[in-house]
Parts: sequence; C-alpha cells; structure tokens
Amino acid sequence: MRRLVAISVLAAGLTALLVFNQRRDEPLVVSGTFEADDVRVGSRVGGRVAVVHVDEGRVVAAGEPLVELQPFDLRERKAQAQQTLAAADAQLKKLTVGFRHEEIEQARAMRDEAAAVLEEFRNGPRPQEIAAAEAQVRLTAAELKNATRDYNRIESLFGQQAVDQNDLDEAGTKSSGFIVKTPFIKL
Repeated sequence: MRRLVAISVLAAGLTALLVFNQRRDEPLVVSGTFEADDVRVGSRVGGRVAVVHVDEGRVVAAGEPLVELQPFDLRERKAQAQQTLAAADAQLKKLTVGFRHEEIEQARAMRDEAAAVLEEFRNGPRPQEIAAAEAQVRLTAAELKNATRDYNRIESLFGQQAVDQNDLDEAGTKSSGFIVKTPFIKL
C-alpha cells in the first residue's frame, strides 16, 4: 500500500510539473494563412482576358481597372456603328439643305405626266382612237376570214394530193396566227 501511495504522489507531482511547464505568459505565435471570402469578378461583356492589371491579394480602389478584355468583334461593331452614323449624318445634311433644282424639275415633270394620263382616263378615248381601233378589228377579221378560206382550200387540195405537207402547214400557221390587238375594245 505504501507503494501505491508513493506511485500516486509521484504521478501527481509529474502531472503538476507538466502543467507548470506548459503554462507560459508570453504571447502565442502561430504560422499559417488566413483566408477571407472569395470574390468572383464578372463582366457584362464576355471575352478572353488580354491583360491583368493587378496582382492577386492586392487592395484595389473603386474604379481601378482590374483586367482588360480582348475586343474580338467590338472593333467591327464600332466601325459598323460609325458607318451607320455617317450615313445618317449625310441623310440629315441632304434633308437640311433641301432638294436640288434638277430633282424638283424632275418631280414636276412626273406630276405633269401623271396629270395628263389621269385626264385621258377621265375623258375616255377620243373618237379618232375608237374609230381606228374599230377599223383595225374589221381589218383583222377580214384577214382571218381570208386565211381560213385559204386553209380550207389548201386542205381540200392536200386531200387530192395536189399540194404537199409544207403548203398545208404554212396555211395553218397563217390562219391561226391572228391576234387582235385593240387597246379600247374587247371582243
């Protein structure tokens, strides 16, 4: 039992010594890295990064450029917008200055021509035009009648083998080739 008490006292002494050695009054120094929340920077325009202006971990001010993107098609779009602007400026200049004298005269001539056509439609065809058209219809009808009669005659001769196939074809072409062209009279 004595032995047990001696071991207990010795264990208590060693524990007290260990606790006493571990206690220090000086500040605790630890090495390592502190990390904060990650911030993901985005862009309204997609593209590849051409130049990075800041190093990782550096403090930046508001408005300071962080990266520069490759312009890919932005240059072409800018050139197209400049061309559109130039065309609009030219149109504005033309409208501001007004029409040229030649354009005004051309418009007047077109107006006068349209007025003459309108007046002709309002008044209708002149009696001379009607008479000429009727005469053309009578002439064409007489030529058709004559061509039909010739065709019938050559057809009967063809049946008697007095004419050849070419004569019959030619007469058929003549009799079927009449087209009445009258601007004011419908048949």
